[in-house]
Amino acid sequence: GRAKKPLRGGKNKQDTTADEEKGGGQRQQLYGSVAEDPSAWLKGVARWLETSDDTDPVRWLTFCCDDFKPRRIKAPVVLVWLLIQAFGLLFQVILLLEIGRNLENFEGTLAANCDPAQQQHEICLGPAWNLSFTGTLTFPASAGQADFDFVIPRTQTFSFRTASHPPTFLLGVQPQAPHAMAEWQVIIHPSGKDGSIGHGGNIVSHSWGSRYTVITERHEEPSWDATVNLKSKYPDEARVAMFIIDSRISHLEDIHQQKQCSFEGSWQNFNERDQGKHHRVLSFAQSATTFFLLVQMSLAALVLRRFFLFVDTGRLLSRVIVLKFMVQDFPQQMCIAAYLYAWY
Repeated sequence: GRAKKPLRGGKNKQDTTADEEKGGGQRQQLYGSVAEDPSAWLKGVARWLETSDDTDPVRWLTFCCDDFKPRRIKAPVVLVWLLIQAFGLLFQVILLLEIGRNLENFEGTLAANCDPAQQQHEICLGPAWNLSFTGTLTFPASAGQADFDFVIPRTQTFSFRTASHPPTFLLGVQPQAPHAMAEWQVIIHPSGKDGSIGHGGNIVSHSWGSRYTVITERHEEPSWDATVNLKSKYPDEARVAMFIIDSRISHLEDIHQQKQCSFEGSWQNFNERDQGKHHRVLSFAQSATTFFLLVQMSLAALVLRRFFLFVDTGRLLSRVIVLKFMVQDFPQQMCIAAYLYAWY
């Protein structure tokens, strides 16, 4: 009969020790090659990253689905991807130029209106604004409570004058801690007239916490009185910083009539963002867009160079697409959203 083949036994201790020594020798050889020839080692690592199945993102995405197998990316697909990147780079440059232009205009406005020499009580007063009133109103401690809030008993009043035509001024209310989110109501009326809340000609502003409101009144009145009521969750003594900024712009009537943008909304938004100090989002958007532009240029240049040297660039492209998505595409969407929020 046929002679039976002897069964192959497992590795003995000597073989295992030899393999470990061999592996250790390979590791020593690898580390030695790094020290002896770093460029060759980097080329080897780059080749491994590009060709190894362990670094193939498609295999990692389809590891649980045996029916899906990665296909080879052919040269026309690489050309289409490079064309899309060219258009993307063009729009990246346009976006970067727009952000830079808007940031320059913003910083120019800050320099003209929020220069340290033009600030009073931490309020920006440019050449077009006049501080009509500033002060801190003090409300005594409360003894009663209604609707889960303490009603501060006293009503504080103050007076101011305006010179704008028609009267256009900014009302700023800043409750101080611990009443930072207190509810307040301000009633403004011409001096010498009825100041009750039900009077039709009175201006009523009501809100919570720090708030800036632009008020425009069609009736030409140079002198105004205001009353302030406060409701808070704390019974302690309350202090509220108040200020009135009057506009010095001579052609206010023309500004109110134009429909391109809202003068009141722009002025109010500028002050609600802490007198323009919070334009760091715009600066960050410019730096991040520059970084994303460099990333896209580098990756596109890498694929283009490899395509001209070696037509088979499919393996590299699949890895570049995943890397670009994580480093540029997804973070840039958040950057664009932050830019639109900060500027528009």
